[in-house]
Amino acid sequence: MDKATLLWEVAFRKAIELDFDFDSNCEIQLRNIIYACVNKIGTDHQIDEAINNLKTIIIYMVRETKERGYTSLHEDTLFNILKKLCPIFPFC
Repeated sequence: MDKATLLWEVAFRKAIELDFDFDSNCEIQLRNIIYACVNKIGTDHQIDEAINNLKTIIIYMVRETKERGYTSLHEDTLFNILKKLCPIFPFC
């Protein structure tokens, strides 16, 4: 499995685990961010770090989504959480 697919699967599974799914625009934006950053990942340690950081991003997105009363993850929560967590490897 390529790195981008792996990272998307991690994000998708984490969201489902937390009983949320992605709004279509949010999914597109997150996939674009993942595709743009995979070339920064070279070692196994870095892929593990990227996976853990992506899970953190999703957890924070879910928290903010609940606070806003949304029923799915939206791109505004994605960008707001990235703004708060950056620099978070390899997404910023």
